[in-house]
Amino acid sequence: MSAVFVLIAAPFILKEKITLHKAVCAAAAVLGMVLVSGVLEGQSGAFSPVGVALGLTAAVFYAVIVLCNKRVKNVSSYDTTFIQLFSATFLLLPYVLLTEDLALFSALEPLGLVMLLSVGAVHTGIAYAMYFSSLQKIKAQTVALFSYLDPVIALLLSVFVLKEGMTVLGLIGAVIVLGAMLLSEREPKKS
Repeated sequence: MSAVFVLIAAPFILKEKITLHKAVCAAAAVLGMVLVSGVLEGQSGAFSPVGVALGLTAAVFYAVIVLCNKRVKNVSSYDTTFIQLFSATFLLLPYVLLTEDLALFSALEPLGLVMLLSVGAVHTGIAYAMYFSSLQKIKAQTVALFSYLDPVIALLLSVFVLKEGMTVLGLIGAVIVLGAMLLSEREPKKS
């Protein structure tokens, strides 16, 4: 849904022109994501209004991140990454301190600490820096559509690494998402 929010907001906030071609590709990607999610097959568990509200809120915040970072000029991707990760830490730290059992941290072994720091620095910090630097070079609509790669890759990893089953609708959805992303980058030729 974040891609839909970005597609709707980009013409107003970023003055990016949305084409019918991009809109159709985004709609196809959303359809593919519905198929990948397993909602139509009853795999997602019981319907939860709170879960839907939290999911939509997360999508709105993701769209805000994309749109804000597209508007930021003359700030390096490393500075943007630092500011965003520091802000997230600052906002989440009180929550963690108040709600989690801190005794778990004392049981953390050196290897676990190294792995935790690796995930924070490499898998989050470097990935975010690359992500924010790419935001300055491509359209927000393209960034939003590419966000659908995450669940498709998660689905493929679950099949090939974890040896979980894939439904026919999940496979069709993954193909639709990948096809929509590829087609969205190939604007039709003007006659």
